[in-house]
This record gives sequence, structure tokens and C-alpha cells, in this order.
Amino acid sequence: MRKTHISSASNEDSRKEQKRKQPFSCAICNKSFNQSYTLTVHNRTHRGEKKPYSCSLCQKSFCDKGELNRHMKIHSGKKEFSCNLCPKSFIQKSHLKRHEEAVHLHIKPFSCPICKKSFAVKSTLKTHNLMSHHPYSMKISCNVCQKPFARQCDLRVHKRTHTGEKPFSCSVCQKSFAEKGAVRKHMQIHSVIKEFSCNICQKSFSQKPNMKKHQEAVHQNIKPFSCPTCKKSFAQRITRDRHLLTHDERSSIMNSRFSCNVCEKSFHEKHKLKVHKRTHTGEKPYSCSFCQTSFAEKGTLSRHISRIHTNESNKLFLCKMCPKSFHTNSELQTHTRIHTGERPISCDICLKTFTEKGSLRNHRQVVHQNIKPFSCPWCKESFGQKSNFKKHLSIHEETSPHMKRRFSCSVCQTSFAQKSNLTIHQRTHTGEKPYSCSVCQQSFAQKTHLERHIKMHKGIKLFSCTVCSKHFRQKGDLNRHTRTHR
Repeated sequence: MRKTHISSASNEDSRKEQKRKQPFSCAICNKSFNQSYTLTVHNRTHRGEKKPYSCSLCQKSFCDKGELNRHMKIHSGKKEFSCNLCPKSFIQKSHLKRHEEAVHLHIKPFSCPICKKSFAVKSTLKTHNLMSHHPYSMKISCNVCQKPFARQCDLRVHKRTHTGEKPFSCSVCQKSFAEKGAVRKHMQIHSVIKEFSCNICQKSFSQKPNMKKHQEAVHQNIKPFSCPTCKKSFAQRITRDRHLLTHDERSSIMNSRFSCNVCEKSFHEKHKLKVHKRTHTGEKPYSCSFCQTSFAEKGTLSRHISRIHTNESNKLFLCKMCPKSFHTNSELQTHTRIHTGERPISCDICLKTFTEKGSLRNHRQVVHQNIKPFSCPWCKESFGQKSNFKKHLSIHEETSPHMKRRFSCSVCQTSFAQKSNLTIHQRTHTGEKPYSCSVCQQSFAQKTHLERHIKMHKGIKLFSCTVCSKHFRQKGDLNRHTRTHR
């Protein structure tokens, strides 16, 4: 009995000492604070009161003004706290301290009581417990792709990848996002100085990881995420995950949610349909600041600037067969097919082969969908590709006495309306034959001659007799045969 009395007296003394140190207590949850203001801020959590201090740039709200001031440093981009062990710098002193303890001192004070795994940050431990040890962890699954989740909120956000729903929009450029956090990260584009520049194409980024991803994907052609079904590779996991839906029969309903009212093509995301519709309307909202050329997609504009307007010295990928150089390994690989004659991409309708995806896309629009947006003002003939349209115009330019032939040969003074025609002509003087057959190593001055030659190896007979319908591989053989009918 005496022992119990001593114990209760000890507890009472402990409570008095605690109250002396933290005299302000919450009447609802009994939590104590050493300042009256801290208790006032805490009480807002029980009243459901809105956080009164909000950021004017990203709309994130805070309970007290100090938190808002610390948050504003994220938008200013000023990182005044530098690590003396590595080049990294931080916006807040607490972030620097956490970095030094976790990275350099390997201090991980928060350990899981179940598996003993340690963590540097308390929030990471909480996430670990929820995902790994919670009795209901990973019990909720997506009804489209069956991906499991521990929390209903995570599943709700994930489902937007299938529906294309993007409820959060940027107040500056109106771009939409599926997650609120993605909007906050995007806002840095408008508010933070882009201090990280790519040393190859000079593209700038507000975050160093984004610059690193750009260099790996664009310039080094690193694509670590591959599809187990068709072996196609991707630079980002989210792009690979979207691609996986094309192989999943369960997602067929979702894939047909967004259909084009012109050609009936279906998409599983609304923004992809929006981009696709530009092929019908001709809308090109992205313009190059150097030459004013317009593009339907932002990515196409970025590639255009990288290929056309960046310094020639930054073209690090050299062709072994000709003097040409390129910014990315993928560009070099596509170019090399001109020399080898390789055409790995084929049309699933007529089996025609191509060197790159863009050519296949144009082929489908022109041949199978009969989309020909480029019309000649002289003869009204229509074309599906701008390059073919320009070639056709040169016919009128070459024959018209009013058209100037701007490109002249320095050897024989023959002039041409197009520079490409002059380049081909000059090979008759230099003897240059840049296109070689990968089978017999025979070289050609023109790409079309190589393509015709490769068909000979494949046994394709292009030339037929108009009298007896006999077919031949070469035009010379047809000419010799035709004489037998005279």
C-alpha cells in the first residue's frame, strides 16, 4: 500500500514538473505547449479551421506565418545553407542538418519495431509501416490494371492515369495535373530561376534531377524501363506503365473512352486525343523563338531546337560512314539506316517498311486514311507530307521562267531551285556515293537508288513488260527484253 502511494506521488510530481515546463495545455487532447501562441495554432486542428496563411504562388496553406515564410524560400530558389562535405545546398537549415546526418554520418534514428529497418526521417518510417506491416497493406487493387495499393487515396490518384482526369490546374498557364503535388512542383517553372543547364543543348531546368533525366533520355538514349511483352524501352517508368495498358485486354474499355470524331481512333487519355486532333485541324500552338516554325507538340519543338539551333560542337555522336554528326544517339541510329538500308518499322496493313516511326505515321495518314493537307496552288495536286509538297513545287519552279534558281554548281554552273537537288548533282563531279548496301557493299549516290538495289536482293521484281507482263529486277534487263518484241 505504501509502495502504491509513493508511485502515485511520483507521477503527480512528474505531471507538475511537466506543467511547469509546458504550462499551456489543450482542453481536448491534453497535449502541452510552452507558448500560448503554439497552443492557439494547435487548437485550429480540432476546430477544423482553415489554415489562414496561404502561398500566393502555389496556393498551399499553413497554420502560422513562420511556416509560410519558410515555404516561400522554395519559390525564391535561394539556397543559403551549404554542406561543407559535398556541393549540395539547402533552403532550410533543418534540411541541411537532416542531409548531413543521413548521408555523411549515416544516422538513422527512426527504426521499425517489427523488421528493425532504420530511417533518417520519421515520415519515411510511417510510410514504411503503412506499406509493409499494416494489416490491410496493399489490399486495395485497381480494377483496370490490378495494381495494389495500401491507401484508398493512392488508388484514387492512380485511377486518374486511366481516366485522364486532371483536376488540378496551374493558375499561370492553365496546364492540368492529376495530383496537387505535381502542380506545386510545376509552379517552380514559373517562379524559380532555372539554374541547371544542359551542357549539350543548353536547355535549362529548375531542378538538378530533371536535368539529369533529360541528359540520360535525350543525349545518352538511356531507357531503363522495358515492356516485358514487346521489349520496347522507355526513359520514364510512368511512360512504360501507360504503354503496358496497350497489351492489357482488361484496359480495352478504358482505351476506347476518348475517341476522335474524325477518324474514330481511340485513346485512353484525354490529352492524347487533344494532341491527335491537331493532325486534323492543323493547329500548331508551339512556335520556335529562333525561326518561328510551328509545331503541334511541345516535345517536337524541343527536338527541333536541339537539332537545328544548337551549337554544332555539341553534336557528340558521329556517323562512321559520312561526316554528319548528331546531338543524340537515337538520331545517329536512325541516320545510320540510310547507309545500311535497314527498315525495321513496318505497316501492319500493307507491310511496307520504314526507317523511323514518323515515316510510318505519315504513311498511314496519306495511304490508308487519305489525309493530304498540302495542296499545290498551281495544279491543285495534294500531298500528305510537306517534304513531298516542296519537291513537287520545285517542278514548277524549275520549268517556270519567273522562278529564280538560287543554287548554282561551282563546277559546271548548272543551277537549281532547291539545295537538295544541287547536293545530288555535285556528286556527279565528286564521285561521292554515301549510300552503301549492307549485303554486297555496293555504293550509290542517291538513297532511292540504294532502296531499289536492296529490293533486288530480296527478289522483288519492280519492272514489268507491257507486252507479256514478264517481271524483271533491273530496268536494263527489261529494256533488253523489250527488244525481243520488236
